[in-house]
Amino acid sequence: MRLLATHGALGFGIEDVAVEAGVHKTTVYRRWRSIADLLGEVARDLIDQDVPIPDEGTVAADLHAIGHTIANLIRHRVHGAAMTALFTAPATMTDVDEAIRTFWARRLDQLSPVVERAAARGELPEGTDPAQLFESLGAPLYYRLLITRQPIDDDAVERAVAVTLAAARSGLFLATG
Repeated sequence: MRLLATHGALGFGIEDVAVEAGVHKTTVYRRWRSIADLLGEVARDLIDQDVPIPDEGTVAADLHAIGHTIANLIRHRVHGAAMTALFTAPATMTDVDEAIRTFWARRLDQLSPVVERAAARGELPEGTDPAQLFESLGAPLYYRLLITRQPIDDDAVERAVAVTLAAARSGLFLATG
């Protein structure tokens, strides 16, 4: 994770991993044939980490909690930089690409109950698509991480939550088909 955070997905080799781990490079090669294999495993490890699913009593409070969880992860010195490196890794690193797709699918599955509870309470329209809602919430935060490299501060989270709530309540995220 430290090498990934410091050098990016393409900025280090198996030899660097061996030095970091204090082992001979053949030891690393026995486990991972390439950096792509190693990064695929790192991405899968991130997938396996559960995220807290808030149940604060209102959709607004739940989305604030989720937004702040995302912001705190992004702001973490190692995890934020490692996420950036993984998310910007070339699509030709198929293990990484597949792991990232699985990561987002799993996060959506974990967070979907937030939308279902909100619809049951009448806070969101029935049929609100969780994927669209969470895309709206996360996109401005990940945009700051990956595109503008601006800090993900509390104001950014508050704006993302406010826009997402307004759009969801207006029916903009109703599932189609």
